[in-house]
Amino acid sequence: MSEDFSSEKHGSRWLSWVLATVAALLLYLLAAPPLLFGLISDWGKRRPQAPEAWMTPFVMPYQWLLDHTPLRGPLTNYSRWWGQKFFGKHITPSPSSTPPPSSAPAPP
Repeated sequence: MSEDFSSEKHGSRWLSWVLATVAALLLYLLAAPPLLFGLISDWGKRRPQAPEAWMTPFVMPYQWLLDHTPLRGPLTNYSRWWGQKFFGKHITPSPSSTPPPSSAPAPP
C-alpha cells in the first residue's frame, strides 16, 4: 500500500515539473516582445534605439521560433501588436504600405 502512495507522489511531482516548464516557456513567449520593445524604446519615449548586446541571448530563442517553427505567424502578429503599443506604428512596414518611388523630376 505504501508503494501505491509513493508512485502517486512521484507522478504528481513529474506532472508539476512538466506544468512548470510549460508555464515558464509560455511566460517567456509572452514577455519577450514587450521587454525588448520596452528596452529599445526607452520605456515609451518612442525613440527606437539599437538593442544592447546583452539582449541578444535573451531574444535568440524567440527569433529561432520565428524562423524555424509554424509559430511564425502568431508570434509575428504578437510582436507587431507590441511594437504598435510602444511606437504607435508598425516597426516593419508591409510592401503594400510603402509608397512607390516618384517618377517626377526633382525640383531645381
